[in-house]
Amino acid sequence: MTATLALQGTATTERSSRNWPKIAGLTYVGAWVVGLTAFGVGPASNASDTEIARYFADHRALSTIQSLLIHGVAAVALLGVLLAVQRAGRSTRMAYRAGFTAIGASLVQCVLDVYRSLVSTGSATATLAHTIDRIDGFKMLALAVMIAASVNIFRTTGMIGKKITITGKVAVLALVVSGIAYATATTALLVSAELSLVLLLVWVGYTGVAAGRQSH
Repeated sequence: MTATLALQGTATTERSSRNWPKIAGLTYVGAWVVGLTAFGVGPASNASDTEIARYFADHRALSTIQSLLIHGVAAVALLGVLLAVQRAGRSTRMAYRAGFTAIGASLVQCVLDVYRSLVSTGSATATLAHTIDRIDGFKMLALAVMIAASVNIFRTTGMIGKKITITGKVAVLALVVSGIAYATATTALLVSAELSLVLLLVWVGYTGVAAGRQSH
């Protein structure tokens, strides 16, 4: 009986170790999808400071929930994926550090977002919105480094196949362009933002699932 219970406990632990990376990856995707589809994308990229302030004054609760999802929940989920990749022995020092940099930037954004949505008014709201966008640019660049430093080891160890390898490489390019656009407020380059987000979600979601399969 004791041996049977021990085996059952071991099997449960193994299933859990395989499932939580998958849950983390899908949570990352879900947080972004729900955050953007349920609560909108916010003011236009060319909105004036007055329009930005008015938007957030009129959408305090909704913009707060959105921020908690796409910056708070997503950051925690990405942490789960990073830890799973490291546990599976598929991480590199550069990818790990870049991922943690992106997580830190996301949490800073979350705090600033919530303050902007619930507390700030007038020109302070617009200033915070622009600051958050600049941070977003540097976060995208960190995510680009994270993926670039992961593609080869993921591919050579069989964690990903040819299609996801190509997806990762294209995601790096798209994230670099988007990162520069947001970091420097270059409106002409913002067209890459949607593509970079889609590719990022595919990469992180798939990485979570693949890391779960690699866990022992």
